Amino acid sequence: MNHKLYYLWMKTYESIRTMNINDILFKNWIIIRFRKVSHDVRKIRKLIRSKHYAEAIEYAQSRLNHRYLYQPLNLMKYAAHAYKHMGQIDRANELAEKVLFSFSGVTIQTLIQTLNENNHFNPEILTTYQFQGGAENLGVCIHAKGKPLYFTKVLPYFKGHDNREIEFYARIDHEFEVLKMFVPQFYSSAKDPNHPLQYLTTHFIEKMDIGLEHLPELIEFDRVCRKISYQSISFKQGSYQATNRLVHDSILIFSMIQFLKGKVRDPLIHSIESKAYNRVKELSKMINPKSDYCLLHNDLHHKNVFWDTQANKLVVLDWNTYGWGLKGIDVIKFVSHFKINFIWFKDIYLDKINENNNRLLVFFLIYYKVQQNKDIQSEIESFYLPAYQYLVQESE
Repeated sequence: MNHKLYYLWMKTYESIRTMNINDILFKNWIIIRFRKVSHDVRKIRKLIRSKHYAEAIEYAQSRLNHRYLYQPLNLMKYAAHAYKHMGQIDRANELAEKVLFSFSGVTIQTLIQTLNENNHFNPEILTTYQFQGGAENLGVCIHAKGKPLYFTKVLPYFKGHDNREIEFYARIDHEFEVLKMFVPQFYSSAKDPNHPLQYLTTHFIEKMDIGLEHLPELIEFDRVCRKISYQSISFKQGSYQATNRLVHDSILIFSMIQFLKGKVRDPLIHSIESKAYNRVKELSKMINPKSDYCLLHNDLHHKNVFWDTQANKLVVLDWNTYGWGLKGIDVIKFVSHFKINFIWFKDIYLDKINENNNRLLVFFLIYYKVQQNKDIQSEIESFYLPAYQYLVQESE
């Protein structure tokens, strides 16, 4: 065993009793590699969110000049987004076309022609391609006749591996029927016979962004998801991102605690951190998937949930990472993007669900908020201090 592997082994020593050493090494390698690969993309996204578009482009271009084993398509996508926000549409489209060409040799013109050959729309309906980069999709097509009618995501297709979102819509009529009120109306899906592409079409949604004012509706969505009980899920059935949310995994908890240590600098928090984290380790070992897990969206941030202005209801998009995990993680993921008063959140959500796993949810909320890294010091009194105190207090 070389010194690097030995370091990883020592880092996860406390998990050896419950897990095979090969699993420990492999999982830590995955976690470390994932964080390293996604660092550039996360930095560019933060710059775009803070409207520093020129800096985002400059950083993306500096990274694109490096030699990569694989084309960094996500860097190209987000650089295109930055150009789009700056009003440089030609540059944005140029990069968007490079993404498509790098993936499968498909140009925008070919893409639209291919789509028109494979969909079931009326020929009179106008189809236009728009570049909207994301984690998976290669763009979208809007189908309109006077006004937008349908919305098609253009997705990569790998032989023998159907897109996870398409799989979700295939199950919405039976296993996940209770979620119908929260998802777009499914229209069709198709595979391109000539290119490694898939198309997923739903009805077009006139939507607006939501914030904490719609938390009651999001809690209702959470309540419905809790009704869909845990099902066994393998790596082949779902993405690593979805599968790795299983919180009884001691490797994951250990990695999260290591990430958090020292991030929230305050004397009172420092004095109870160790006790709080020990409580989290104890609670994570008591998790029972059959009773404590439910269906999760797994990526429920503020850009994947909207208010449908026509139907006057909450709508949840992008189900590519759905899987099973601890009840309530979706709500935690959403609120982590906002400044919140912990006592208010405890009153409106944690006290009402009144479950033994509430402290684990608070731990995840702390982790996600620190990961967002949005001015931690400004929320010490309103969020972090009462949240850590909640972790160490005895269960009521």
